[in-house]
Amino acid sequence: MNILHNRKCLRVTLFLAFISLGISIVDAQTSVVRQIDHDEQGRVEQSKASEPYPGYTLFSHGKTAYLYDMDKNKVHQWEVSAGSIQTHPYLLADGSVLFPLNKGGFTFRPGGAHPSGTFQKVSWDGELLWDFSFYGENFTPCYDVEPMPNGNILVCAGFEERRMPGKVFEIKPVGKTGGEVVWECDVTKKLDGLIKGYINSVSYDSETDQVLVNIQTPGRTLAIFDHSKSSADLVFSWNQGFSGRIHGGCWITDKYLGTDTTVPEANAKLMRVGNIITVSNDDNEVVEVDPRTNEQVKTFDYEFSDHQGSVQRLPNGNTLIVSGYTNIINEVDDAGRVVWSMETPERISRAYRYGLEFPGVSRLKER
Repeated sequence: MNILHNRKCLRVTLFLAFISLGISIVDAQTSVVRQIDHDEQGRVEQSKASEPYPGYTLFSHGKTAYLYDMDKNKVHQWEVSAGSIQTHPYLLADGSVLFPLNKGGFTFRPGGAHPSGTFQKVSWDGELLWDFSFYGENFTPCYDVEPMPNGNILVCAGFEERRMPGKVFEIKPVGKTGGEVVWECDVTKKLDGLIKGYINSVSYDSETDQVLVNIQTPGRTLAIFDHSKSSADLVFSWNQGFSGRIHGGCWITDKYLGTDTTVPEANAKLMRVGNIITVSNDDNEVVEVDPRTNEQVKTFDYEFSDHQGSVQRLPNGNTLIVSGYTNIINEVDDAGRVVWSMETPERISRAYRYGLEFPGVSRLKER
């Protein structure tokens, strides 16, 4: 009787101790113990993470890229004279926008629905700075393009075997209409020809000098390659837990997009910098993976469409989401609760937020 009484007392004592330390009893029983930070700084960080991240949101439709403020007012736009924007443009540090365009001209149709082949940079004032066509008899770029800190761009392209991923090229702009391939990765070959599906996203991490690609169904794979080597070695791949299409895979980084400049207000801990994140359309989930530990570290439910979609981890730990072919942009906190929402004039595929101090929006301060 005394033994049973003592065991009960011990359990009560341990229960109270866990509660006082902020440790989940379920976690303690499964040996996955999390220490919740209850100090003042921890409370401040959590409160910041639940507030919208201030900045400007870029999205596109047709021939136009739009920039909106947090009050959902249009503050600027860039327009191309011909062709249609494929998936999404990117705002650069000099205030210009990089556009992946379909202007026709190519003869080979890659897998997927968004062939491009033309890349343009349009200045803040609407001047065409660069107009480069890149395609061939057996390949055509499609879906995504990624601006790099060195001024080059990464382009993913489908080849003759339309069921396979194809290649990623790094292109150095030359003059106003030229470009030079300075690095390439044969993704199909690096994955031993075992992964099928076209690439629909490419993302660069300047901290590790690595390139991430998002490979569509049936392969459903996130793959990372070493950009520092001409051999473009495979560093990491992940294909677990996906039951359908995946879109918008990207690095979680505390750098301004397309630069190696750290965002001053970025909270690397809340952001979980160094992880990768993607849209799992059919699973209606945002999936986050740590390539350093080979573990899925976070997921939360979100209603995505069957196609497209984007996710961007913001400097305060929130996530900007487009469900794909919709006119709604949501910013959610780490629990998946909506903290900011905007309705766009037309349906869009992706959207990205740029902070108030991003050099590319400096002209707005002159108003």
